[in-house]
Amino acid sequence: MKLVVIFVVVFVGLGASVSPGFKARITQSGLNYANKMAMLALSQSIKKLHIPDQSGKSGKVSYTISGMTISSFTSPRSSMLLQKGAGIKWTAAGANLAMNGKVHYKYKKGWIHISDHVSFDASLSDISFSETVKLGDAAGKPKLTGSSCSSGIGGVKIRFHGGASWLYNLFTGPIEKKAKDLLKGQMCKLVTAAINTDANKQLQKLPMSVSVLKKFLLDYSLISNPTFDTKFMETMLKGEVYWKGGKEECPFSPTPLPTTSDTSRMLYLWVSDYMGNSLAYAGFKHGFLQQNLTAKDLPPGNRSIFNTTCKFKCIGFFIPQIGKKYPNSQVTMRMYATAPPNITITSGLINMNFSGNIDLYAKTPDGKTPFLLTISVVLVAKVNAYIDGQLVKGKITSTNLHLDVKNSTVGPVSSTALQLVMNSAITLFVLPQLNAQGQKGLVLPVTDNIHFTNASLSLLQGALLVSTNLSYSPGTDEDDLHIDKAIHPNTIRDRAMSFKVVGQKQPVFNHI
Repeated sequence: MKLVVIFVVVFVGLGASVSPGFKARITQSGLNYANKMAMLALSQSIKKLHIPDQSGKSGKVSYTISGMTISSFTSPRSSMLLQKGAGIKWTAAGANLAMNGKVHYKYKKGWIHISDHVSFDASLSDISFSETVKLGDAAGKPKLTGSSCSSGIGGVKIRFHGGASWLYNLFTGPIEKKAKDLLKGQMCKLVTAAINTDANKQLQKLPMSVSVLKKFLLDYSLISNPTFDTKFMETMLKGEVYWKGGKEECPFSPTPLPTTSDTSRMLYLWVSDYMGNSLAYAGFKHGFLQQNLTAKDLPPGNRSIFNTTCKFKCIGFFIPQIGKKYPNSQVTMRMYATAPPNITITSGLINMNFSGNIDLYAKTPDGKTPFLLTISVVLVAKVNAYIDGQLVKGKITSTNLHLDVKNSTVGPVSSTALQLVMNSAITLFVLPQLNAQGQKGLVLPVTDNIHFTNASLSLLQGALLVSTNLSYSPGTDEDDLHIDKAIHPNTIRDRAMSFKVVGQKQPVFNHI
């Protein structure tokens, strides 16, 4: 009963009384697709079912059941429906299964020795179940709980062939009734175990934290219980970025996320600007937002711009007093933020604001590094965000740079010349670095087997909204289904019924 596919598709998070940094909505159409994939996976798994031979002994009877195979399986009619304020109601009905195998038994008591080989065909018809699936929080991770289960089996048919099958077939009526009662009692245990155990194992694959820039962790942990409507369920996640090794909360909180009534797609994901701002805060607090820039960091064809002596297009040309005071040298820059960068998302627009200083030094031929000047910088960048596969990526489309000289050892500096130099440094180094990070993309909390289809991205007040349908492709762990080889013979004995060969007081075939 490998039903875990459902809950890989149904990305789960939790709703909260405080505003989240990340929100997800699963619609009824998403659940319909999850149900379809679950039934397909169930059908394929059962058709490939491998049941190991079973041997055991009960009293004076020893037996071997071998060669058991599934000859046919008809998938049930099924559905997953949202229950307002309760969870998900999962129902299935009309499944049929047929199997065959061989039985060899021996009965030995004193001088009495009886043995026989028979084959059998068994079929189960109109198998059904109904289960309520609830979602909860297990230490910040999603947890599923199956409850309120009911099940049924329309009919069981067993026929023996070969050996004394003519005799055993006289007793198939009571055997079938007993088997039906036993199987009906076990059905809910199997379905509930598939949810509580197998599905939860799959849920553990959802990334609850993601490494960002090697120094940060993006926290996708759950923060409360889900909210259920008749058309969708909405879930809330932390959506905050921390410095690795120190989970310190930001001094600010997420603003309420915008809403939408749209339910035409399977999945909706809200990414708030709080996520980016928490990253900026953690980076600033831990000294991550600083960089030394030298000529070696520029493209090879543009490295001469940091020279103090040249005929054209270098710092010494644009700011002559630097070239005059420190000829035949190279300039290096120390860039550092003076405040956490700020990211704002509004309807149709993303702005990033950077405030910092740039200290300029000359590296002279004799190895000295005299200080030149400090530039106060405010950079405003407009960002285009888009969906690429399962990633949200970004690219800076335009910038606006404001400069001011705070301290200078080379005298007054032309603002026009300074603007040309800094525009070159930003164009050749800063923007490529930022865009390279933007191309790595934001990792969303879905597994590798889930793919976005027909996805779109909208810019709302304070958040990006990803609207998408889903497709599922099984991973390498979707192997053939196996019945546990460690099933103890006593388990079979405890669930068995006995019947007697006519004229014998002792049971000669105790196990079905």
